[in-house]
Amino acid sequence: MADEARGRQDGVLSGQEPQARLRQCPSCSSFFPADFKICPHDGAALGPGSGLTDVDPLIGAVLHNTYKIKRVAGEGGMARVYEAAHLRITGRRVAIKVLFAELSRLPEMVERFEREARAVASIKHPNVVEVWDFGTTQTGQPFIAEEFLEGIDAGVLLKRSPILEVPDKQRIVHRDLKPENLFLVGDISALNLKILDFGISKLAGTGENALTQTGAVLGTPAYMAPEQARGEKVDQRVDIFALGAILYRFLTGQRPFEGSDAASTIVSVLTSEPIRPRALNPLLPDGLELVIQKAMAKSPRERFSTMSEFDEELAPFDTGVGLQKSSLAALGGAGEATLRTDPEGETLVGGLAPSAATRTRSDVRFARPTILLVGIVAALSAAMGLANAAAAALRMLHGRELLMMESILIVVGVVAALSTPLFFLTREMLRTSWQNSARALITATLLRQVVFVALCIYGFSELAISFVSCVIEQNSVIEQWPGWNIVFFGAACVGAGIVLLVHFLRRLRA
Repeated sequence: MADEARGRQDGVLSGQEPQARLRQCPSCSSFFPADFKICPHDGAALGPGSGLTDVDPLIGAVLHNTYKIKRVAGEGGMARVYEAAHLRITGRRVAIKVLFAELSRLPEMVERFEREARAVASIKHPNVVEVWDFGTTQTGQPFIAEEFLEGIDAGVLLKRSPILEVPDKQRIVHRDLKPENLFLVGDISALNLKILDFGISKLAGTGENALTQTGAVLGTPAYMAPEQARGEKVDQRVDIFALGAILYRFLTGQRPFEGSDAASTIVSVLTSEPIRPRALNPLLPDGLELVIQKAMAKSPRERFSTMSEFDEELAPFDTGVGLQKSSLAALGGAGEATLRTDPEGETLVGGLAPSAATRTRSDVRFARPTILLVGIVAALSAAMGLANAAAAALRMLHGRELLMMESILIVVGVVAALSTPLFFLTREMLRTSWQNSARALITATLLRQVVFVALCIYGFSELAISFVSCVIEQNSVIEQWPGWNIVFFGAACVGAGIVLLVHFLRRLRA
């Protein structure tokens, strides 16, 4: 979805008015901003718009006997933004967002535009742009009157420290969060963040209508959650994913998902894991990388369930002044990041307490070595247990001890039987868990539990049979029965299976 219009272009702040000319798609006849080259609807190359002039007919007009249009302040894919003066409140500057004339003829676009006004007007928060009025121009184009913002686009801070606080948007699912929709206003020493463009937002709990039904893909591909890209029903967790992607961009200097076009970017969102943030920025703390990657989990169940939970996890990294410092650094081209070093020489962000940092750092750092070590133990244990069971079955079948060649064939057969599933498990783990700290923690914990339970069951079962044979029955024949190896291995597999089943049931209920 193309950016909606907003009066917050850099040219506005420097006194330069943007050119009021659009580009038109020769296939679907839709109009788009001048910097668009390809139609996002059908991929056709855009040409110059026909019948458009640099003189805007709304300049000087008065809307609702209240707002006098002074100049064009910006434009986007759906609307153009004007600066207007309030005729009854002296000194009040108003941003008037007017839906393009060609889009005003489409009921779906008009309804979406009106819904943006309702959604934003329902929010009362210092970090959300205020909407004051809604109406139509003399030519029938819908408009929204909102507070006029002067500041900088958050995109200029992409290589600096992250935006620190994002509000819980009062049951509004934004669905198009990205750096360009985060706007910094106010004095340079005390900037405030505003969330903009609720044009494709959804009012939680109100049900889906024709505009947002399942199967409709709305949003910006680079920051779009997988379920949103698939056109499924969404909730606040798509905004959590987008915020994680924004933090990724701020802290690494690149988007988590890149493609040559929107379609390839969506494929990347659905099928690939982003590069580890610490691989791009080694100064990034392990704990913060974990928070980002958990927010960007492919499955909504693996993400933070609410914005408040997400905010709580980010709180240890918040100095309370990081936004001001990073903003000053971005504007002035100088300044230091809010990274610091604890007494152990570990890099931290902001006011992270050393005890919490150490705990999180240890968990994340040992996750991958744990996967490697426990994985090797699990593979060897499975191979030896399966070999013992196979050998026991042959001894029971033939009623004799195995020949050397038979033993060798059993070992070769076990290795061959386990090599294929181990190969695919290892490849999947390297593709997902190894690159993702949040998944690495889950995988390490699950692997430890599975191996611990399986080995405990196997060892306890063997110890119990030995105890019954030697102490209670005093009959070594019981202990020497080959079938026990099959029973032990089967019991260990059942125990491991129960642990896995409990894990997946918990995930389904999450």
